[in-house]
Amino acid sequence: MRTRNKYLGTVIGLACLAAAVPVAPVAAAPQSAVTSAVSAALPTEVTEPPAGNGRAFHHNPIIDYSGKLQLPDDYAEKEVLVSGTADVYEHGPDGEVRVKEADVPYTTRVLVRMPKNPKDFSGKVHLEAGPSGLDGLSRSADKVFADGDAWVGVLTHALSSSTQRMKTADPVRYDALSLPEFGQNWDILAQVGRLLKTRTADNPLGGYKVRQVYANGWAFAASVWLTYTGEGFHQRLRLPNGRPIFDGYLLGNPGHYMPINSTAPAVAKDDPRQKVQNLDVPVMVLMTGPQEEQRRRPEGPTYRVYEVAGASTASPRAARAYGQTPEAFLTTGPFACDYDVSRFPFNQFFQSSLTRLDIWASRGVTPPPSQQLARNTDGSAKLDAYGIPLGGVRSTYSDLPTARYFANTTDQRYSICTSAGAQEPLSAKELKQLYGGKEAYVKKVGRQADRLERQGWLLPADADEIRSEADAVTDF
Repeated sequence: MRTRNKYLGTVIGLACLAAAVPVAPVAAAPQSAVTSAVSAALPTEVTEPPAGNGRAFHHNPIIDYSGKLQLPDDYAEKEVLVSGTADVYEHGPDGEVRVKEADVPYTTRVLVRMPKNPKDFSGKVHLEAGPSGLDGLSRSADKVFADGDAWVGVLTHALSSSTQRMKTADPVRYDALSLPEFGQNWDILAQVGRLLKTRTADNPLGGYKVRQVYANGWAFAASVWLTYTGEGFHQRLRLPNGRPIFDGYLLGNPGHYMPINSTAPAVAKDDPRQKVQNLDVPVMVLMTGPQEEQRRRPEGPTYRVYEVAGASTASPRAARAYGQTPEAFLTTGPFACDYDVSRFPFNQFFQSSLTRLDIWASRGVTPPPSQQLARNTDGSAKLDAYGIPLGGVRSTYSDLPTARYFANTTDQRYSICTSAGAQEPLSAKELKQLYGGKEAYVKKVGRQADRLERQGWLLPADADEIRSEADAVTDF
């Protein structure tokens, strides 16, 4: 059996704070949602795909240019085709959600990565809606694998070309894929979530004791979950016993609020659904910049928003499990950028947020209050002398910099270069003025890494990585 200790220290440490930290009561779902709640259906069929090219198609084109996911030896990947019927929804005259078209057939792809031995499984599943060019697993794989969690990716009707890309890549393996309507997303996600918690031969995690299923995603995928919760599907689609299908949500940089179906008008920026709703499970929003004004709201008993100072939107630094170095990302190959891309380790905060979400949902240990960046009157982030935002969640990279970090660039050759951010190393003279010498710098980084680890912002393995990087600095 695997020994899961790299990240367990933080979980135990935070759990021990339960006596000192107020525990938020589980909020009851609004009465209107309770009375309209229904048991989500199960998919009607789960099958293995035809062999085709003999391998699963991975929606991760950007990461693939500089790193491939390296599954640990004790992990396995399983791909299944999931079929059923899903309702398409619309808004009625009073804005209420109602069924527009019932029982529209679908077949989607579900990709599962889990420990080979069910005894090594933690009981936690991280479910993402996709496809997405930069998914949450690229930010969290080290934590997921070290803790024995499972990751599940559900192909949703994301773009008009979603299924066609897969059919073109492997017309035999994916011939059956059919996602005709964007509005099927909500039922499909709920059905797959329920499937994972149901003891049935069709469950791709059959034989694994699933205790919690957490919904998370990045950018587009986070937008899907924002709409899922904003339109009330969390309250509407439940387990047969009335409990929630998803035990918590981590929304990373959600983009546009998605329409409820393919022909629905865009949701106005001042629409209250743009703000994360109060749910009976925890919700965290993790941002690399200031949250949009229309989505800012007071902190609630099950809601937190954390804005990380110094991070860039594309977050080119992926988890170590992807075998990727920041030096390789976007600096060679098809997406070579004009600038030295940022090495800011935003993935470490995504990982620690997943850990916080789990102990909040499963143990009742409330996380720190929301932490947001200081803003100018135009809504932009206030910057320090090194171009790093003030306020928000801090790191050794923001408070003990060896470079100036830019969240965006003016590189127009590729849009990914613009959002990947950049960095400009500080000169040896500037470093000496700031720290005196390398030994003093390394000590300061070590002390702050220790503090961030105690506070739960860094998981132990990530704190070790920060200390090692400080030792490797050669710019003094």
